[in-house]
Amino acid sequence: MKALALYVPVIHEGYVRVFKKYATVDTCYVFAPELIKEFTHVEREIRAVSPQIAVKLISGLGIFKEVKLLNRKTAKTLDDKANSIVTASEEISRKVATSYFPKAKTTFDSIFLRWDEASVKSDKMPSNVRISVGGNDQKIMTRAAQLSENSSDWWRHVGALIVKNKKVILERFNTHVPSAHTQYVHGDPRDYFKAGINPEVTTALHCEQGLITDAAREGISLKGTSLYTTVFPCAMCAKQIAYSGIKTVYYASGHAVLDGESIMKSQGIELVFVKMPRG
Repeated sequence: MKALALYVPVIHEGYVRVFKKYATVDTCYVFAPELIKEFTHVEREIRAVSPQIAVKLISGLGIFKEVKLLNRKTAKTLDDKANSIVTASEEISRKVATSYFPKAKTTFDSIFLRWDEASVKSDKMPSNVRISVGGNDQKIMTRAAQLSENSSDWWRHVGALIVKNKKVILERFNTHVPSAHTQYVHGDPRDYFKAGINPEVTTALHCEQGLITDAAREGISLKGTSLYTTVFPCAMCAKQIAYSGIKTVYYASGHAVLDGESIMKSQGIELVFVKMPRG
């Protein structure tokens, strides 16, 4: 049996694309209220429809043969080695899959809309940076790119990690807090700002910020470490990076905004552009 199992707080174009992509599944399941409450702390989402209504709306699209609610009992019956389940690459879905689908073959797919690099207005390219085409830097950056696909950030997906003594010690991706779906509560405040303007007005925790706070919580010194990030840090993150002890910042795309580049360079941080292979 092939099934699509999703948390659907609201229906937007990103979900419709996934529905069409997996139109051949036997059944599309929508997480029931009991599953949602089990794995999220978000108490109310103003724009969210009830799972029962979501089932009716999705059924009305005429894409699937069958659309049902996924409750605890139904989830347990799906957990069979012969079953193939597709779900979203986000926090709630991963928790549901871990708890209820340990045997089934589970695939995680991205469902979030986001701006791509070409559609975001930026200021300038970083200057006087080293360019790396080395295999190891590309390998590490590829891992950062893989992490970025887990992000629920509407503006762009970003993945980052910290390397110390040639070993990856911390990994992160942009995420909204306290839930990956917080942007659904009252909408995403970034919708009202251009890129680089008032970066502090956001419900997202940037991955660079997350790495630094993770290190502080775990008692890990960042002195002399390297940061690999898929997109050049925003000015707000750049300031934190500059005084964290990180000595080298590797990035694969993006532009410098405001004073981020100069602040990092003022603290002796080397900036390295990792040229990734096309395709």
